[in-house]
Amino acid sequence: MYDKIDDTYEIKNLNEIITLKDKLKETKMNKGETVQSYIIQISCLRDQLQRVGENVSAGELVVVTLRGLPPIRETFVTTINNNNVLSTFDKIVGKLTQEESRMIVRGRVQKHEEGEPTAYITHGRKKKRKGCPS
Repeated sequence: MYDKIDDTYEIKNLNEIITLKDKLKETKMNKGETVQSYIIQISCLRDQLQRVGENVSAGELVVVTLRGLPPIRETFVTTINNNNVLSTFDKIVGKLTQEESRMIVRGRVQKHEEGEPTAYITHGRKKKRKGCPS
């Protein structure tokens, strides 16, 4: 009887781990979303995985974070990937936050009334216009 309970618990736990890992790998930074909000999503999924006994490696966390960034952050991702030293999750978070601040100052990102940044799309010398809403 106890074996069946243990087996059922293990299957349920395994299903939860797989579901959480899938969610983590599919996490994307949406248009208009702040870096802080994006990082909170990733951190929460990491914490949920740790609670069910599944550790996420530092390297996997960095890769997931970089893969989920939108195209406007492509230069940032390329720079990090071309570094010979693998950054830690905390360093990536710090660099992303700094990059977002620079983009806001340079006008490549504008804060909405709600405080969420929205990227601008520019084409040559044409007038700046807001990116598509999410």
